[in-house]
Amino acid sequence: NVGSLPKPRPLYGQEKLANSNPDFVLITEGEKCTAALQSLGFIAVTSIGGSKQVEHADWSAIKGFKEVIIIPDNDEPGAEYAKSVCGILSKLEPALKINILNIPNLPKKGDIVDWLQPRIPDWDGYSPIDSNIYLNVRDELLELIETKSEPISKEWLEMSLEWPNPIDLESITNIPWPEDALPIVLNDFINSVAESTETPKDMA
Repeated sequence: NVGSLPKPRPLYGQEKLANSNPDFVLITEGEKCTAALQSLGFIAVTSIGGSKQVEHADWSAIKGFKEVIIIPDNDEPGAEYAKSVCGILSKLEPALKINILNIPNLPKKGDIVDWLQPRIPDWDGYSPIDSNIYLNVRDELLELIETKSEPISKEWLEMSLEWPNPIDLESITNIPWPEDALPIVLNDFINSVAESTETPKDMA
């Protein structure tokens, strides 16, 4: 149950980061895609719970690595996920090199698993990929990473520097002011100040 995990939540695949020093770390949108890349021998992670959980993940586990490559799904939510991850990673110190790999010729709403399945016809999309057949696929993906990865755009970096969304104060429930907390004279004074300034009694 994702909702029961404390925030910030660990990254899915985070254990693969320990004691490893890869040239790059791959970031996907979703656990299925990350698991597929891991079975090909790549170091890959994602936020637990889908594309809407970016802000609730602890991305500090990426600190110390030199380069990350985000592989988004081929749809609008995939692009938004990539932008959100870029915004967070761009604030980490020391600075990371962040690249985007848009897989060529993906179907609409397609992901890295959709790219892999035609190349591994007997694979169900979930089970670990047989090491006897994955080497050619891994090499093909490595070539894509080397030739098709692009730096994040300046627009995305500028977006990451914008102010965060304001906190909705209407959604916060305060504990009611205890009327008997102070002597009657002070309580009357507080009531008068609150009325004249049109502010809550708590503020007065």
